[in-house]
Amino acid sequence: MLETFQELAPSMQIGLILLVMVACAYLLLPLVIKATLKHNADPSLDIFDPEITPIPQAAVEFFESTAREMEQVGFSIVEYVLVPDLVPDAIAVVMLFVNPMEQDQAIAAVIWGFTEQEDAKKISVRNDHVEFSTEFDDGSEIGTTNNTVEGAFAPVSHKTLLQFSDIKRPSRLYRVHQRAVEELAAGKKKRRLPPTEQLVEQLKQDLIKEFYDQIATGFLYLDSTQQYYLPTFKGAYLICWKQMWPITSVRRALRRRRATRLLREWDIDFSGIDSPMSSSDQSRHMER
Repeated sequence: MLETFQELAPSMQIGLILLVMVACAYLLLPLVIKATLKHNADPSLDIFDPEITPIPQAAVEFFESTAREMEQVGFSIVEYVLVPDLVPDAIAVVMLFVNPMEQDQAIAAVIWGFTEQEDAKKISVRNDHVEFSTEFDDGSEIGTTNNTVEGAFAPVSHKTLLQFSDIKRPSRLYRVHQRAVEELAAGKKKRRLPPTEQLVEQLKQDLIKEFYDQIATGFLYLDSTQQYYLPTFKGAYLICWKQMWPITSVRRALRRRRATRLLREWDIDFSGIDSPMSSSDQSRHMER
């Protein structure tokens, strides 16, 4: 076999080596996911005041600009919520909003991780996004987000999640969400929002339900201690492959094509639409 390989042209040798490396990555990286990925079955949600508790400056700027636009379309801030232990090596801060007139909810979320260095701790903002949500009396839900990250879990029948990553302004995204509700939930009655004091607990239950729903899909299972949702072998491979090139590039292209088609069908045209490159797509590091 070695002699056969040596007889190949150099370009073919390089191509074969790259092919083997890619194959190894596709086979072995999911095993790393299987061994290390875990989702807390009882995550902590801590209400906090951003003026007292320091958060990355990029998060402060994102929340400030988002809050201004959300107020313009009828949303008010309920709480700032810190989620420190949902997944390993990442912290999320969630700004929780409600629109009482329309019975809609929304979150603005920033997720960041840490890297240790000799002289300082670096904070790397990994993702920021807004998501609007409307629930109905039949248990179904429609969500509209501008998250740039491709979802790793299997879709579930009761939730329709629409992703418009090129629409950065929350006011524009909410207009799309309202149209989605009109078009996809015609005749359905909106479920009334719970009392304000119960909204944070509902957010926690919604986060847990996202993981619980994946048991039926075969992606996750609850471990024997009932402390963590862990990936099955099927889940580990599919979660990993969905985030790997070229699959993730194909998924992104298909998702953007669908978003463009829906906007065209719904006759929504944002002149001067925001750049498709969001702040979370760029490398942003800050000293802490």
